[in-house]
Amino acid sequence: MYFIAEIGVNHEADLKKAFKCIKDAKDGGAQAVKLQCYKAEKIASKYAGAYWDKKEEKENSQLKLYKKFDKFEFKHYEKIIQYCKKIKIDFIITPFDTDTIDFFKTRVKYFKISSSDITNLPLIKKIANTKKPVILSTGASTKIEIKRAFNILRKKSKKIIILHCILNYPTKKENANLNMILDLKKDYKEVGLSDHSIPIDSHKILIYSYLLGVRFIEKHFTVNKKKKGNDHFHYFDKKNLKIFF
Repeated sequence: MYFIAEIGVNHEADLKKAFKCIKDAKDGGAQAVKLQCYKAEKIASKYAGAYWDKKEEKENSQLKLYKKFDKFEFKHYEKIIQYCKKIKIDFIITPFDTDTIDFFKTRVKYFKISSSDITNLPLIKKIANTKKPVILSTGASTKIEIKRAFNILRKKSKKIIILHCILNYPTKKENANLNMILDLKKDYKEVGLSDHSIPIDSHKILIYSYLLGVRFIEKHFTVNKKKKGNDHFHYFDKKNLKIFF
């Protein structure tokens, strides 16, 4: 089992919090941590509204919410990468623009391509050109979109993991659609799961996915599920991760 603790931006652009998240993930049993690298102006329009649970996160603007957590520069990521090496946990990044790829290409175990970028062909082509292993999420995608992205990647990348993913935050257990894993396995060698359900449902969903042959799991991760905002209440923490393992 290869478990990725998706920290995203739960470090809140604070190195001490980032190190705490990484250490908790390691202590919980995760094999890797993943962060997201972006600048808000490059990925969100000022007109883009909320797609998250407004009961948990009151902000309605994607741009304003993303702007709160995009303060890290490459020098900060370098410190995070060195910390991951120190405690022996793999480091993975999701780049949201082509400018960041060159910096990370010699520093990551995998590149992760977000579901939102499965049709971003310039980004996919540049990641493919690094020849690094790739994780590709498929939330809200068509089979044609998945195949097109995969075909670009396989020209250069020797290892590609396709993640079944439902883009509900959180995902209700009745909407997890785990049978899609079996459908994806007809076309792709390595199929994993990116799960967004609440922890009480996640344990069952992850077990069922394991029974379907999944050995590669990504789950959002926090150090404090009681914190306000949509990025905490439906995430795993160290305790949840230990229960799973």
